[in-house]
This record gives sequence, structure tokens and C-alpha cells, in this order.
Amino acid sequence: MGEPGVHAEFYLQPVLHGARSHAEGRQVFVDKTFIRIRVVGQRDVMERQADDNDRARFPAEWAAWENKQTAPRVGTPVTEWPALSPSQVRNLEALNIFTVEDMASTSDMALQKLGMGARELQEKAKRFLAGNSRANELDAQVQTQQKTIDAQAAALAQLEARLAEFLAGQQPAKADPRPQAAGKKPAAGMQ
Repeated sequence: MGEPGVHAEFYLQPVLHGARSHAEGRQVFVDKTFIRIRVVGQRDVMERQADDNDRARFPAEWAAWENKQTAPRVGTPVTEWPALSPSQVRNLEALNIFTVEDMASTSDMALQKLGMGARELQEKAKRFLAGNSRANELDAQVQTQQKTIDAQAAALAQLEARLAEFLAGQQPAKADPRPQAAGKKPAAGMQ
């Protein structure tokens, strides 16, 4: 989440405290925050003591670690991608490729490490994601249309209520059964 193609994880590691160990005459350990960084397509994992730059570089991962949670991976896990066999999943994870999005954006150097068929697999990943994005676009269109329908239904109900009120006020008044001469008004009290 900090950088595309880079996965970071913070954790505690006990570290020997030299000065306290010497002063107390025994080994004294203190917990220090470390970071484990995996780059997509690389087998190597970098682990070292974390610093302020790491916290700034990977803010979501840092926040998750502070809240004692695992930082979520964004994307479709390769374990859930039907295009892969179990051995392909393991091979991808060995190169720190954990999501279909990782596979789609894998570098040429990493594709070489994957061997034959890697470029085709990358194209499959891109097509898979393009299909998902089209499905997401269609879902968004359906939701927009449904909101429009709901708004129109509410407006129609409001108009029907107003029409009913108007018609209720327009009922004909009871007419005086006595004939009236043209131009004459009924006398006061005679109605």
C-alpha cells in the first residue's frame, strides 16, 4: 500500500542491549521494531530495524502494525485466481507475487525468473483485471440507474399526493336548489 510492488511488514525483534548487558553482567534484550520488505519478483527479503523513513514510506502498514493487525494486501490473492495451478501459486509467492495485480505489474526481470510462460501469465492477469474493471463499471452504471429510478419514484409519489390534495379541494360545492335570476345576488341570510 506504501508502494506498488513492494510489501512491507513491521514486527518486534529482541535485540541484545550491550551497555545494559555489560552493566548487569548478563544478557539483556530489548524489543525493537523491525521491518521486512519484499519486492515483487525478487526472492530476497530485506529485514532491518525500522526507522522514521520506513514509517513514512509505509503508513498503512505502520498503522496496521500499531493496531496489532496485519496490513491488508490490496487486490485479488493469487490463491483465489482460477487461472493458476497450486504449484504456480507457490512459485509466484516464492517471488513475493501475492496478488493478481502484482502479477500484472511484474517487471521483465521478475518475469525472466518465473521462466517460460510468465509473459503469457502476465497477459492473463491483465485480461483478468480488465474484465473485473469492466464488471465494476457495469455495477456502477446499474447503481446509478437504480438511484435515478428511486428518485423518480419518490418524485412521482410526491406528485400523486399533491394531485390528490388538489382534487380533494376541487369537489363541487352543493348548489342552491332555488333558481336565481340572472345578475341577482342572493339576499343576506338566504342561502
